[in-house]
Amino acid sequence: MTSKTGTVASTLACLCMLMNAACTTTRGVETAAAKTGEAAIAKGDKVTVTLVTGDRYELEIVENKDDYFIGTDAAGLGATIYWDEVHSIELTKIDVGKSVLVTPVVIAGAAIAIAVLALAAVLSIGAQ
Repeated sequence: MTSKTGTVASTLACLCMLMNAACTTTRGVETAAAKTGEAAIAKGDKVTVTLVTGDRYELEIVENKDDYFIGTDAAGLGATIYWDEVHSIELTKIDVGKSVLVTPVVIAGAAIAIAVLALAAVLSIGAQ
């Protein structure tokens, strides 16, 4: 890979990461609201939980009960967290609509970058 190709590939990778981050929001949720009601965490939600001990967990919710909730971490390991042990909880939401809209933009950008690199290579070969 030439240095120009590597630079373009790195730039596109950074752009994709930034666009993905733009489609994700994280907000703090009151513990009482996360337990029950309309704001309650639900199966499939991604949360970051800080316990009163200072331990932090990033989990995907499997089940939410009155006294505890169950989640799995990135490795697929389960954890049962009791609500009275929770210091704070943050809920991460991914906006699928934004992600769907951004994906064609990223693909178009990559296609343009590839076309520009190919044109530059052809012109470079022709100049020699």
